[in-house]
Amino acid sequence: MSMRVDHIAPTTNTTTNAPIVANKQKGEKPSIKSVVGSLAGTAIPLAIMMKKRKIKNPLKMNYGLQDMLILSGTSVAGGVLGGIAGEKDAKVRKSKVKEGVFRFMNASVPTWIVGGALKLPESSKKFNNVPTKIFSVIGGLVVGMFGAAQVSNLIFDPKDKDPDRKLTLKDCIANADDAIGALTLAKFPLMDKLHIDKALPLIYAYCGMRAGSAQDEPKEHHSKLLSTVG
Repeated sequence: MSMRVDHIAPTTNTTTNAPIVANKQKGEKPSIKSVVGSLAGTAIPLAIMMKKRKIKNPLKMNYGLQDMLILSGTSVAGGVLGGIAGEKDAKVRKSKVKEGVFRFMNASVPTWIVGGALKLPESSKKFNNVPTKIFSVIGGLVVGMFGAAQVSNLIFDPKDKDPDRKLTLKDCIANADDAIGALTLAKFPLMDKLHIDKALPLIYAYCGMRAGSAQDEPKEHHSKLLSTVG
């Protein structure tokens, strides 16, 4: 009788005695489908808005709160639908949907909160000034971004069994649409001169692409001991 061991993987680090785990990193590799989906999800409603207002040049568009909410939602939906098209792995599809909800919440909730917060100083002659508006914008963005993250985690994991999706620096950078949208709603004179609100459709399309490119959650892979007896 003989026993052959094909593979034995060490389970601990010999120097630190810590378990060795090979993780599949969660990645966001842009795919053509997610890019096309997010662009379509942004361009189609934008074209409808322009037609209703009889505007031919998208750079002439002025965006209100409702416009921002619509474009942020359709761009993310387009990116997710494009990303899951033809995807056979159910877990990957679920990850894309979860990321889509996270992106939409972070693109819409802060803008909505800022819009509501700005109505308070605008309704008062005493507080209708630049410092108060700046405070309202910053406060609304911070509360909105972290609140949106908590709500999106609660939607998919109400019993808190899985690790929460945390806000990252990349998320904050991607959420430039919130800052631009908030400043646009605040009607600061500087915004009219810089015209950076014209970049909102591109930023929304980028968020949709990232949502549609989300992969499966990280998993732990354990090596197996294979042996045969002959």
